Amino acid sequence: MKILPQKGEGYETAAVGFIVCSMATNLGRKLLLLPKLGHIHPSGRKAAGNGAIRRVYSTEKTDGRHEPFEIIVAAMLAGSMAAAYIINEHHQPRASKDSLNLNYLVSTRTAKAEPRRRKGARNVMLHRKRSKAGRDLHSKYKVDWKTVIGEGAYGSVYPARLASTGEKVALKKISKRYTNSSAFRKETEALLRIYDNGGHPNISGLRDMYEDNSYFYLILDLIKGGEMFEHLSKEGAYSEADSARLIFEVASALAFLHGVGVIHNDLKPENLLLCSKSRRDGTIKIIDFGCATISEPEMIFQREMGDLDTDESGTVGYSPPERLNESSRLSPVVDTWAVGVIMYIMLTGVHPFDLNCDRSDEEIAEAIKENPFPPLDEDYVGHLSDSAVDVIRRLMEPDPEKRMSAYELLHHPWVQGETATTEKMEGSDKKLSNFRDLKHQLEASIFAVLVSQAHKDLTLSEAKPANADADKHRGVPILKLVFDVFDEDGKGYVTGADIGRLVTAHTGEVLSSERTDAFIKSQSSELSSAPEVDLSDFSKLFKGLKQRHYPRGHYLFRAGEEGSSMFFISSGKIEIQTRKGQLVAILRSGDFFGEGSLLEKSNRFTTAKCATPVDVIEIKQKDFDRYTRTSSETRNELKRKWRARNLEYAKNLVRLERQLKTRTLKKGDVVYTEGDVGSSMFRVDDSGQVDSELEVLHGSTPVHKYLPGDSFGESSLLFEKPRSSTVRCASDICRIHEMRGEDFLNVVNSSPGMASALRNMCRKRLFKKAVKQFSLQKNRGLSDDDIVAAFHDADIDKSGSLNIEEVRLLIHRIEPDFPMSEIQQLMRFVDVDDDGLVNLGEFKKLFRQFEEEKS
Repeated sequence: MKILPQKGEGYETAAVGFIVCSMATNLGRKLLLLPKLGHIHPSGRKAAGNGAIRRVYSTEKTDGRHEPFEIIVAAMLAGSMAAAYIINEHHQPRASKDSLNLNYLVSTRTAKAEPRRRKGARNVMLHRKRSKAGRDLHSKYKVDWKTVIGEGAYGSVYPARLASTGEKVALKKISKRYTNSSAFRKETEALLRIYDNGGHPNISGLRDMYEDNSYFYLILDLIKGGEMFEHLSKEGAYSEADSARLIFEVASALAFLHGVGVIHNDLKPENLLLCSKSRRDGTIKIIDFGCATISEPEMIFQREMGDLDTDESGTVGYSPPERLNESSRLSPVVDTWAVGVIMYIMLTGVHPFDLNCDRSDEEIAEAIKENPFPPLDEDYVGHLSDSAVDVIRRLMEPDPEKRMSAYELLHHPWVQGETATTEKMEGSDKKLSNFRDLKHQLEASIFAVLVSQAHKDLTLSEAKPANADADKHRGVPILKLVFDVFDEDGKGYVTGADIGRLVTAHTGEVLSSERTDAFIKSQSSELSSAPEVDLSDFSKLFKGLKQRHYPRGHYLFRAGEEGSSMFFISSGKIEIQTRKGQLVAILRSGDFFGEGSLLEKSNRFTTAKCATPVDVIEIKQKDFDRYTRTSSETRNELKRKWRARNLEYAKNLVRLERQLKTRTLKKGDVVYTEGDVGSSMFRVDDSGQVDSELEVLHGSTPVHKYLPGDSFGESSLLFEKPRSSTVRCASDICRIHEMRGEDFLNVVNSSPGMASALRNMCRKRLFKKAVKQFSLQKNRGLSDDDIVAAFHDADIDKSGSLNIEEVRLLIHRIEPDFPMSEIQQLMRFVDVDDDGLVNLGEFKKLFRQFEEEKS
């Protein structure tokens, strides 16, 4: 039996809408799927509702065997209900770069007639990841199978931890029997669209997914704070200040969702969770995408996207008039109407269409149809600011064409915290002016924390920290991350002592408790005698750290432009490109970029483009200068990370070259010998298939090693000199990729900034080789103590630092003809604090062994 897709009304339907007609009883039965999957058409929904089989067999091969494919629909609950599914098929259809229809979920399967049984659950999302780590569930996560933290209709939830970091997550175990509901399919497509676009800190996301023969194991964000509904009923309405912060987070999440083509379609307090049980430091997490609608991002704002099924989507009390009247098309502003209802409840304590909390859903729907305008008279909103009322009025505009969008909401002055009212101490304005200097120090401390928490995997030594792939703070808003660094005890608020501790650590100035306590009291919106400030007030304090939102496709800057700002990413993804448009990096939440032009007062040499809707914290040049003047260590850390990232960009640019020759070596095989003329450069294979290790020798003495992902052989090509060392395979098998010198130089010359970074890398490696050779000549080894002793031996004048002459002597021991101009460039690269010397701290940053110890 075959089911062939026909062009016409029913063509654009989910695969399951066509599968149900086939009830294969043996391997001889076959099914053809339609070649492209799209939105679920009503005709397909009816068919899907009759029940879908979960395993069928594809067309017969020439030898009579059959290639299996699976339709895996994995249910999940994240607070309410969530879902994820992946369609595995022997032939993977091409998916567009920006879209995520069902066909985009396909991953290649190469199994035989029956899937091979595995000892452990395998990772089914490896094709979406940058790393091959975590193929097996139990190698990546430690699960407490004895403790159940949640039960749902489709499975149980267990506490788990990321093995590498101890980060807490939730694991949902779901039987493969429960995989055919419409809500599961909708939620899956939404969650995977969110996942593929980098996620958002205010959206509860799918972390990972595993399967064995009977179950799916879904790794989810662990959310501890409970539902917004519980907070509203137990603690009453929020203040305008608290409400503005929470609405900002919801607006940020919605702007992201709408920008990637997702309409949530069921926003309500129950689907807005708080990550903390305390409303003072809790941040929003949006859950439950079972009613979501997905489209191409560029189509979502066109009002002709598709009919809304009022009997399947949303909750009546948060539904706009156009849904209840069944007279309009679905658009993103169905979500912003719901935000308006939620905001009304937060600020007044009552539902705008159920003021006495005694109406049924039918009565609420009739009330909205009869008079869709919320009650904004004095009795209900008289205590609110005009700005707050303006937000409610514009969100609950009955005409969807005139209703406020998520983008507009995000930029409203009330949501930005500029006009939201709050209780203040008498004379607070005067106190704020008295503590302006302290406020600047606090801003500098927050800036320092942001810098220290980002890009921990970037090192001048090119070391890869053990936890480089573990995204410990993924899903945490960066201002919340900073708040938690200040609030190291997890109290839910920051005290004067916390302020003093961080300011002293990052600026060196010791503050009196009287000064910090008085400042805290002047900032707090709480009428309390205790000197403490919560997240709402904390996030409003620092105007130099204000968030900006940019849509997909926006260019934050282009190569060649003058730099005037740097950025920290709050959510979304940023593409970093060369002047010619070559992609060299993708940055995500928590990363920063753009600092190089501010440090060096130079033009941009890369382009930064929004790959998704993006929220960033923008730091202007004047604020940047003020922060870095306050803390020299922060400035030095910025310089180190900037130089390390430039090097990473350069190496990534080289990786783009496809004209490579792959070589497989046995232990002892030589790649090249000291003194050879260089004609190629090499990269150690990092696919994970071979665990390669190559050793670098001077004479017959090993002084260094190359590991997967490392490149080598560039120096001879860049500096046009013979090989300075011998490289040979040290593991049982080595796999390397060879690039011709001509091709390498063409890539390098295409970007002057990248060429400079690669030259710095080669100078640095030569210096490290010289130090190690020097240590061996002193009859020492290459341990940490030996390398430090070599530094002190090279410090001829015993000043505690190496001057340029002492560096020259080291280099010329192994490269007598190395030009002085190149040694000067080496000094500029290594001397991060610009004092003309290389101190021990700067020296140690060049060696992997010291960086790897810290990880």
